Amino acid sequence: MLTAVTSPTLRFASHDLVVAATTNAEDPLLAEFFAAYDRAFILPSEKEEWDGFVECLKLNHGDAYERLASTWGPFREWVLLARSAVSPSAVIGGANLICFPLRTDGASLVLSMHLNYLFIDPSQRGKGYFRKLIGICQDVVGRSFVPQPTNDVLPVLTFLEQNDPLKLTPEDYQRDSSHGGIDQVDRIRIWRRVGARIIDFPYVQPALSDSQEPDAGLMLSVVGVEGDTVDACWLQHHLERFFAISVMKGGDPRTKETSGNQLTLTANACRAGIPIPLLDPLPWLRSLGSAPPYELRPESLTGGLRTDLRKFNSARKRG
Repeated sequence: MLTAVTSPTLRFASHDLVVAATTNAEDPLLAEFFAAYDRAFILPSEKEEWDGFVECLKLNHGDAYERLASTWGPFREWVLLARSAVSPSAVIGGANLICFPLRTDGASLVLSMHLNYLFIDPSQRGKGYFRKLIGICQDVVGRSFVPQPTNDVLPVLTFLEQNDPLKLTPEDYQRDSSHGGIDQVDRIRIWRRVGARIIDFPYVQPALSDSQEPDAGLMLSVVGVEGDTVDACWLQHHLERFFAISVMKGGDPRTKETSGNQLTLTANACRAGIPIPLLDPLPWLRSLGSAPPYELRPESLTGGLRTDLRKFNSARKRG
């Protein structure tokens, strides 16, 4: 069984970037990360607060880690910044992620990552850093656990939340698109190009803090799964750990309604051996374009992907 690395920091070079990552809430890197992160995200429902990051990183060490690891197994939550190797003061982008090994009955060991936040600094967008930053995150996951199999690289499953463009209000759609410099639909298209597919699952992000509400406007996607389905046991075990640590800051997700209902669904599917379908958004995105007609749209992107869209497309043409 893998164990988590004890060093709280990582420093390494990747292509033309220099990476600094930490699991330590007292590392000055956290403040640098938060400043860059705070510029990158705007919608209140999707943003983690400063205290939330501090709480999560504290769970990496000491008694809190031992308690959680005894229930959920080894894990590491990181914040990281990537800077230019030529101009070290220039922040290219950053990420916050949690990772842990997963093994289900009859399946090989994999490393699972939940990419909580990934961003490119506005001044660095359009320069080809997106794929590099994803690769850096996967590299961090690979460096998070020891011992690693000799001459063997464990596969990494990358889970992430994406805005459902059809659940956003027109105001939030435009606000977030303008702030990020990229249309909501184009974001889904870009993630699909690196392999992301949407999990056909009624995902709701539990509230990130007592002052926030659950976010039902998100879709859960995954990169790195072969075939057209994801193992329900993998999804169950992934969500348990993500909810318990990154979202609930050490709480028990099985005791809360929003998280508990989703874990019950995945646990039932796991016991029954029923995999969860993966949805490819590209055919639908080609028909939708980049400006959704709100009076004609389905209620959600996942719902639209399940249905025959010929009638919807015909209505759009008549409109």
